[in-house]
Amino acid sequence: VDIIVDGTVLTETGTAIAKELKKDNIPMLSIDCLYEDCYFFGINNGAVGNTIGEFSKNWIENNWDGKLDAIQVLFNEANGEENKLRVSNAANMLIDAGIVNADNVIYTNINSSGATVTDVSYVRSLVVDYLTSHPNDKKILVIAQTDDQGTAANSAVQASNRTDEVAIVSINCDTAVVKMLQEKSGSIIGTFNANPSGYGDQIVEVCAQILAARAAGKEVGPIFNNKGVVVSRENVWEYFPEKIKD
Repeated sequence: VDIIVDGTVLTETGTAIAKELKKDNIPMLSIDCLYEDCYFFGINNGAVGNTIGEFSKNWIENNWDGKLDAIQVLFNEANGEENKLRVSNAANMLIDAGIVNADNVIYTNINSSGATVTDVSYVRSLVVDYLTSHPNDKKILVIAQTDDQGTAANSAVQASNRTDEVAIVSINCDTAVVKMLQEKSGSIIGTFNANPSGYGDQIVEVCAQILAARAAGKEVGPIFNNKGVVVSRENVWEYFPEKIKD
């Protein structure tokens, strides 16, 4: 084996794999999850959080007079602290801007019983519970770590009849979310587009760089970043000019 590309995005598993591979001097490239003893390709989680935070700040200023009653931050603890920066940096930016009180920012761990994929029904129930316990808040922002979480939150908002009181931002730019943005339906106002369809070509190039450097006895990396933008109702047709069909 020349190189291993790992996309599990689970800190405990990835760290264990990287340690085993290091013993045999096999390089590992992890995708979107930062481990010790390996290379990394993906988005800069902190920068993503800042981008989402800036987008949310502008939207709130333009639509909700620059103030929030509360924020619910959805994250998966199993993805690790580095990945959590995608949402925590956004929330902290809004706190620092005076848009929301820190006491009104709630972090909700959506990891259910060690599941390796998002349990959409569980996430939906967590958001329903949150909305039920905050009946008087009229300006709520939900910051979701993935579009799976974001769409689950959107379903919870609709079921709770709180569509006009909740705005959702998420990450991944999945087709279902792009369709909602095109139709201006639901509560999702924006999603971070990391251009996942372009990951493959970039990963092949990064692997080639790593192997060439190792063959030459040189150091390269270990961080290789991908860039992206927030796709919103205002710019969705610019990035996705074709109407998403059912």
